[in-house]
Amino acid sequence: MNDNSNGSSLSFVDIIKTTKPSKILFFSASVLSLLGCVISLTVPLLIERLIDQLKSNIDIKLIVWIIAFSLLESVVSSISQFLLSVSAEKVIFNLREALWNKTLQLPMKYYQKNKSEELVSRLTNDTTTVASIVTDEMVDLISSFFTLCVSIVILLFLDIPMTLALIIVVPLSLFIIIPFGKRFGEIAYKSQDRISELTMFSSQILRNIKIVKSFGAETKELQSGKDKFYSLYKLGVKSSILNAVIGPFLGTFGFLLLISVVGLGALRVSNGDISIGKLVAFIIYLFQVIAPFININMFFTSYQEAKGSLKRIFEILNEDVEPDHFLTNSVKNKNSFNTLILSHITFSYHEEQVLKDISFHVNKGEIVALIGESGAGKSTIFNLIERFYEPQSGEMYLDHVSFREVEPGLWRQSFSYVPQDSQLFDGTVKDNITYGLSSVTEEEIVHAAKLANAHDFILALPDGYGSEIGEYGNRLSSGQKQRIAIARAFLRKPDFILMDESTANLDSESEYLLQDSLKHLSEHVGVILIAHRLSTIMNTDRILVLENGKITGDGKHETLYQTNAYYRNLIQHQGLNKNQS
Repeated sequence: MNDNSNGSSLSFVDIIKTTKPSKILFFSASVLSLLGCVISLTVPLLIERLIDQLKSNIDIKLIVWIIAFSLLESVVSSISQFLLSVSAEKVIFNLREALWNKTLQLPMKYYQKNKSEELVSRLTNDTTTVASIVTDEMVDLISSFFTLCVSIVILLFLDIPMTLALIIVVPLSLFIIIPFGKRFGEIAYKSQDRISELTMFSSQILRNIKIVKSFGAETKELQSGKDKFYSLYKLGVKSSILNAVIGPFLGTFGFLLLISVVGLGALRVSNGDISIGKLVAFIIYLFQVIAPFININMFFTSYQEAKGSLKRIFEILNEDVEPDHFLTNSVKNKNSFNTLILSHITFSYHEEQVLKDISFHVNKGEIVALIGESGAGKSTIFNLIERFYEPQSGEMYLDHVSFREVEPGLWRQSFSYVPQDSQLFDGTVKDNITYGLSSVTEEEIVHAAKLANAHDFILALPDGYGSEIGEYGNRLSSGQKQRIAIARAFLRKPDFILMDESTANLDSESEYLLQDSLKHLSEHVGVILIAHRLSTIMNTDRILVLENGKITGDGKHETLYQTNAYYRNLIQHQGLNKNQS
């Protein structure tokens, strides 16, 4: 992949290398387009002969040839356009596949710095813009240049004085048109950014529509939307103004040019310098000269727009991905591990030290609670265990195997993560429970659901495990979504389960049943959970107390309550009680 990410220095070669258009389709479309140009350039010469025969006997064959050539040109152009459309779709597919592949390999820190809607905009809008320049408009450029050159040669053959006049006048008009084209390109680039911003804004509002309505923010968001619409409206007006200026100018220029050619041509016909047929042919070729000039100018305007889009695409393609491995003797296959060890882990985020020399271990068969105030570093520990970030110093081991010897994807197979907000996907209950797994039996799915106390409510749904749950699982209650997320974690059969306040949305009965399931499950896995409920904490084998990025306590509730002042303060004053969720 080309690592040129500077939009101003991107060349057309960069665009071609990145988009990889089909050579066969592009070549075929180009040949057919040129063939269409040859046919269209032939028709005016036939018309010339036909008109010159009006005073004598008309050759019917000429009329047949004119009709046949016109029909053939239409057929050839249609096939060429079809091939270009297929080629464009293939380019869009290639770009989107490359972007999607790269997007899924980006580290978590990238997603924290960039908005997901911005990625979507590049995946949809920018890829389409770039595809157009390397297919339709590139072939238009080739055919326009060919038509222009051949037309000028034919015009010189028809009448040199009038052709020389055209060669002087037409380019002069382009000096007026080109600045408008550049301005069009600037407006188009700004419009792309505004559309991207609008996409991000509207997606965010619709995704959080409950919050908007709950806080009575409809008026605020209505105004925010209007501001963004108005920004696009102003750019649209500017584009319309340019169109309003350039359109009449081109029309007037074309009309005056036609009148001038007709006048000069009529004079030369009356003087006997050319025939009426030559004059008509000359006028037809005149329009075949003007159109390519405009197409060539439009190509370079679109090229500037495509460079902007490609720059945005390159910004993603040139990002560093998660490392595949660090050492040559890296582990290649999934193993079963009994102990997770974090040794002297230090981690900073945005130059702020979050974890300071953290060390602890968790064995299979243990349920370990991780508690501390908000911002103490609990979620950061989970992020490090899952390899979303790498520690600045220290080691993590699965048994004796260092994290540096295992690819992140393979390392993560030893863990199941249950988030607090129950992240589900649009699809069925079964789709969500089996997410990330290629082959599982119905019995395994049901068993996992029963362990998560989800089986009964799933059966009560209209289609049971085949029931659609809606976008983000919005057809389910918070507790139901949480239990499906827990079942998904159980089904993965990991070595360790990470639960981030996963009982927060469960009622007391469901929490009790879950804790019972965890006890049975922990015979085969290790469980680390971030918890606030005292009932959850007291039922764990060990409690790790996290204070200002350091572990200041490790033991059971009774012992820590007596010996650890910080833990005792959390229990008494920070809302950790039996009813806290």
